[in-house]
Amino acid sequence: MLLRRVMDHVKDQNWLAVGIDFLIVVSGVFIGLQVSEWNDNRKDRLAYELARERLIAETQANLEAVDGFLAGKEASLPAVRTSIDILRNCTDTPEGLEQFLPGLNIIRGTPTLRLRHTAIDSLTGNEVFLAQQNETERNRLDELRRQLAQAQDTLNWLETWPFDSPIEKHPAVGMSELVESTVIPGIFDRRLTLTVPLADACTNPALAKHFYLWERVALFQSLRAGQVKTWLEENLAVMGE
Repeated sequence: MLLRRVMDHVKDQNWLAVGIDFLIVVSGVFIGLQVSEWNDNRKDRLAYELARERLIAETQANLEAVDGFLAGKEASLPAVRTSIDILRNCTDTPEGLEQFLPGLNIIRGTPTLRLRHTAIDSLTGNEVFLAQQNETERNRLDELRRQLAQAQDTLNWLETWPFDSPIEKHPAVGMSELVESTVIPGIFDRRLTLTVPLADACTNPALAKHFYLWERVALFQSLRAGQVKTWLEENLAVMGE
């Protein structure tokens, strides 16, 4: 309809009308593009706000994991240190052996902290989301991603460190009866015990070093986890949570 009217105006050489029609067409196209761009920007902003909400939820989940991890280390350290004291003092009594064995079984492994990182990776790696951030926010989120990645690398390395020479390989350590897991009902595992009298174990420096190594790794793990907790809490505070 508009094209036919323009053609009629051209035939009549009504250039004013042609100009008006042209302005109407250009204005319509411009308004359409502006509305489309506004709608796209609104969608991008909404997607970014949802991504920020996912980061907040991820951060809160990580903080819960950190608290649980630190609580586990705090619960395990006393038993291990009791075993160390028994070895150092050579407490060769039935009670001493009973107190020694829990620590012996704890040092079989050093479970690590597993951090979630999907949301932070998305916010720092998606071009649409990056365009929504100012320089300060972009730098803060990228620094948080870098800190968490480095912390996870360190925690993963610490977890494997004692397995270079597992306690099970020590000649003074053997297996005893099956005991049901206190964490997963229905799962049974063989507990560690001593194959030599406690008096002989006390004089074995290689055995004591396993305990010292576990203690050191646990302390480093707790230190790193504490740093992670600080970074996560600082980021939540900035995000207004």
